[in-house]
Amino acid sequence: MQCLDFDGLRNARDLSQFENIKEKRLIRSEELNKLSKEDIKKMQDDYNVKVVIDLRTEKERKHRDKIIPNAKYYNLPISNYKALKNVSDKKLRKHKNGLFPNLCEYYRRLVSLEKKNFWTELFKIFLDNGEDGAILWHCVQGKDRTGVVAAVMSCCLGVDENKVMDDYLFTNVNTKIPMKYRLLSFIFMFIGMRKEFLELFTARKEYLESSIEYIKNTFGGFDGFLHDVCGIDDTKKEKLKSYFLSNYLEA
Repeated sequence: MQCLDFDGLRNARDLSQFENIKEKRLIRSEELNKLSKEDIKKMQDDYNVKVVIDLRTEKERKHRDKIIPNAKYYNLPISNYKALKNVSDKKLRKHKNGLFPNLCEYYRRLVSLEKKNFWTELFKIFLDNGEDGAILWHCVQGKDRTGVVAAVMSCCLGVDENKVMDDYLFTNVNTKIPMKYRLLSFIFMFIGMRKEFLELFTARKEYLESSIEYIKNTFGGFDGFLHDVCGIDDTKKEKLKSYFLSNYLEA
């Protein structure tokens, strides 16, 4: 497991690290506002990035992406966990004495039917642009939203779930918790909740497991999720495989 070598990215990975996924076709990362000129050239020339999918909210996009020439940009926001603070749902609030959002519940919400419009549009982008070049998606840290999209895409393409989890947790190896949050964490230390606060900024196994188990329990697995939530029938699924699997053999 390793990250791609970019000056302005610490958490960018090519899903081709998984066996049978084509190289330089599916890339996950954090936000692109710190790309260097060399990074931009590499994105264009070496990785042939044709599409960038920005999962951040409008407020988060104040840190504007550096533009990769000739790439299509899609703003496809999906709520971050901070949006849960004002939600009345007891499942979301009943966590750590109500002080912090319940990220396990948040991860379940990310793959629920209430996000159907998001997933349908996302997979339409993959289908419309998957024939050539790389598709890159990102949020802010490249952990929660980006991680769930990477996990869903990988599992739908047949990648072993243990390997998907390893990739998700690898985010913790090369990313750093922003300084302002590390400083803020010392305030929570005085009430004995520093660890719980810092957990919001790390990838944890139980978070992604919440998404995966919800998909299995609610939709019967990833095939059911593709059909019921993503609008992907068997024909479209074969098209996805032909775009992104190196070992694809047309039936």
